[in-house]
Amino acid sequence: MGAFRLLLAVAVFLAHARVNFPGLAAPGSMFTREKLHIMVGSGHAVFAFFIASGFYMAMVIEAKYAGAPKRFYLNRALRIYPANFAILAAYALYFLSSGTASFLTLDTVPGREWMTPIALFSNVFFLGGELVPLFNKADWQFILSPIWSLSVEIYFYLLAPFIVRLSTMRIAGLTLAAFAFRMGLYWSGVPLLPWRYFLFPSDFVFFLMGVLAYRLLGRIDAKPIGIAAATLLFGLVTYEPFWGFKDLDQWQCWMFYILVAACTPLIFNLTKKSAVDNFLGHLSYPIYLGHLFMLSLVARFYNVGPLDKTGVALVLTFALAIAIYTIIDRPIEELRRRVAGARSERASERLGYNLEAAMKKSSIC
Repeated sequence: MGAFRLLLAVAVFLAHARVNFPGLAAPGSMFTREKLHIMVGSGHAVFAFFIASGFYMAMVIEAKYAGAPKRFYLNRALRIYPANFAILAAYALYFLSSGTASFLTLDTVPGREWMTPIALFSNVFFLGGELVPLFNKADWQFILSPIWSLSVEIYFYLLAPFIVRLSTMRIAGLTLAAFAFRMGLYWSGVPLLPWRYFLFPSDFVFFLMGVLAYRLLGRIDAKPIGIAAATLLFGLVTYEPFWGFKDLDQWQCWMFYILVAACTPLIFNLTKKSAVDNFLGHLSYPIYLGHLFMLSLVARFYNVGPLDKTGVALVLTFALAIAIYTIIDRPIEELRRRVAGARSERASERLGYNLEAAMKKSSIC
């Protein structure tokens, strides 16, 4: 599943490179959605991340954190915050060296100084990041990375230990209720931005779909089925005629979300022992977190040169992700495993495979 998560992160990179930095792509660039055949939109990719997160959190909570929510919260913090601190440090160094005004260096736009502590808190800890620019688009200047989605993730993390212990029928009922709420907003004409995109209540259904997928399909560990699921999902992501929707809640979009939910457990079981797939999965988070920083650097400093700016930014984003994984994430992994403890043997027996061995190869424990 790591390769698919990486593909989703690259899809978000390509969307932001085109929309936020339209001058980066040279004519005939090879680094576009169409040329790379990564057709999934950034919004669809984010919701697919939410579905995968629901699946992974349900699995690790049942395996290692049943009855221990505090250890789960600590482990999640060790997973998501160190990389963010590194990105923020890079931003601060860039702002200081270039003389760029930023709330991060306590140099805020006159008249908006009161936003500085709010922005600092949200950018450091993610919480409330989606609310900062909710009523004033100009306040996106106080958001340095796609932290709104990580804020939504944290809300789910807070609820996850209590959701996972529910019965499958109750989780299914909760999922249907969350789906009805979201579709009620859609059918009532509520705008996608910000109400159906940035806010947790409308996004909650995607996490629940992942949890439900784990409950219903987590035991299926058949290689032919996994290969078929991977072929179908990757095929749809690269099939250009399917994409191009004006909204994220059209029925075709929900076909994609349901397919992601159904295929996630099957592809995970297919690839859980692959060191390469695990490595690619490790890169997805720092790529997602740091790509706007690299796009900003390239847009400002790489003015003359024979290379495609989008390509340069993509290579530098991968380099940043590898550095964060090597220097920060990998050394912290042993600490995270100690926090996780040894509770997976019982879950492994229920699922019919060695979950402990699989998770030792993974970044999700």
